[in-house]
Order: sequence, then structure tokens, then C-alpha cells
Amino acid sequence: MTIHITQPTGKFSWKAMDDITKVITQDFHGNQVGLYHYNTPETAAQLNPRMDGIVASIKQGDTFVFQYMQWLNQPLFNLALVQKVKAYGAHTVLFLHDIQEYLFGPDLVPLYIATVNFFNEFDVIIAHTEAMKARMIREGITSEIIVLELFDYLSKAPYQKPIFERKLTLTSGTLEKSPFLYQWQNSTPLDLFILDTFKSQAEDLSKNNPIIAYKGSLEADEIPYRLNSGFGLVWMSNQELVVQESSVTGIQAEYYSTINATYKLSTYLASGIPVVVKSNIAQAELIKRNNWGLVVDDLDQIDQAINDVDQAQYDAMASSVEKISKLLTTGFFTRRIIEKAIEKLFLK
Repeated sequence: MTIHITQPTGKFSWKAMDDITKVITQDFHGNQVGLYHYNTPETAAQLNPRMDGIVASIKQGDTFVFQYMQWLNQPLFNLALVQKVKAYGAHTVLFLHDIQEYLFGPDLVPLYIATVNFFNEFDVIIAHTEAMKARMIREGITSEIIVLELFDYLSKAPYQKPIFERKLTLTSGTLEKSPFLYQWQNSTPLDLFILDTFKSQAEDLSKNNPIIAYKGSLEADEIPYRLNSGFGLVWMSNQELVVQESSVTGIQAEYYSTINATYKLSTYLASGIPVVVKSNIAQAELIKRNNWGLVVDDLDQIDQAINDVDQAQYDAMASSVEKISKLLTTGFFTRRIIEKAIEKLFLK
């Protein structure tokens, strides 16, 4: 039995997907199935020969793991591909990354019928959290659902004990999910790393509020080598929600963090630094139980929470984070969930 894992090709690359592919191809001796991202819909005449090439190596009894981001390929292609894989007699696993409908809050946009039908084509679905699983079941998903808990963050960076400093670090691809920075009134210094696309906005933000220090851009693989002090900030804010006749805009990032496994958390823990998180994120209890950092209800509680930490308490948190860092950087959570998916497929 061979495990096949989809991997975007071309210009698109995301570390979370890349890492899952690495674990499956290296630790399970799996086969990488390249999927090129097309921006325009394809006709059946275009789809069929492309899919024939994609599934050529799949045999009856194999397992096909489909990494899912809703916008990565056209829905027609996604559905046609999984149906063709099933026609070959392979088992199917859906590995969720993002669910677009859930970005707009708890009630506004339930799963589209097409999404429900697509999800239910799979034998097993890997959801982020128990909260995400519960919502999927409420909205009509009948496939077996198992829970990932945390995304891995592969890295060869040697562990370095973090330095105790009363400061925060925020790494982000965009300022759109962090509008709270524009009203930042805390006295705790904050180092901001963000994509070069947002350089001018970040420079203005730092100029208007010197407590925020814009530190430039970091590639994903660089981060564990660069973060070595203070606390990583995991905080999401909602954008203004605008509902029009045929569209919805305004990502509800705070709500989404209550049901997803935020990748930013894995980034900081893999880097070896304790975190500061909001108490409503899906992993809040896990963080408290394992002493990975500070859990607070509101932004205005952060200063006091950090000021209350002494060297011994910080070292204790850092020691706990070192343990989870070793798991995240070596692919533990991916291996565990793939083994669980195989168990669900082959054992009754």
C-alpha cells in the first residue's frame, strides 16, 4: 500500500503543506502528487487528460491524501479528481488547511452544498480541532473525522534556550488580520516581522507608535533561527464584516481562531519561545495545561501578565516549550494523524 499526497506546484508554496508532504514522502515512503494551480475553470476535455496523468501511479488499495485549501483549485477539478481516485479503488483522506466559509464567523455562511458533497466523498477527514469537527458534523459532514490538534513546523534549527525579556514578537504575512496593532496601547515592546508587501504600512505603524519595532521580513524557514527571546504573540482580530447580495468580505479571524489550529502558534513553539494567546483560541487549554505561555482575556491584560513573570517562571515555560518544539520540528503530529487515518481506513 502506497500513500499518495497532493502538493501544489508552480508559484504557490506554503510551509504547512510542504512539511506534511515531506513527512509522508520521507517517513512513510509516500508518493508526491503535484497539482498545478489554475486560476481559470477547465472544461471536461481539459480535465480528463490532466487527471489521468495525476492518478497514473495510484493502484487499488492505496491511500490518497488530498491537501485542501478551498481557493487552490477549482471545485469541479477537486471533485472530479477524488472521484477518479476512488474509481481506481484507492482509499481517500482529506487533510484540511482552511475552510473558506468558516472565515466569516459562526453562523453567516454555512458550508456550501458543493463543499458538503465534496467532503463526504472522502473516507476520512483530518480536521484541526474538536470544535471544527463539531461544526462540520452539524453542517452535514458524514465522513469519519479525526483531529490534528497542532500543525508541525519542520526545522533543522538547533534548539537554543530563549532569553528572558519582557517583550513580544509578532510574525505575520499580512496586517489585515492584526488591526489591533493600530490601537496598540500596551507598554510591552513588540517586534513586528511582516512580508515586504506591507513594508510601508509597517514602517508607518512603527513611526506612529515607537513601542512597535518593525524588523523587516522573515522567510518561514528562517524564523526558528531568529526568534530567541520574549514571547510570541498569537492574537486575531475581526475585520469589518460586509454582506452584499452576492458576496461577503471581512475575515472574522478571531472567530476562526476558536476552531482552527493557528499556524502562528506552531511557529513560535517550534522556535522555542513561550507564547501569549487569547483565552478563546482553540488551543488555550492545551497551552495552560502544558505551561507553554500566558493565556489572557484581553489585550489590556498583556502588560500585567508579562510583568508578573519572573526569571524562574519564564525558564519553566521555556523548558516546557522545548519539549513540544522537538515534536513540532520533527513531524510528530503529522505522523500521528496519518497513522490514525490509516487505522480508521483498515481496522474496524
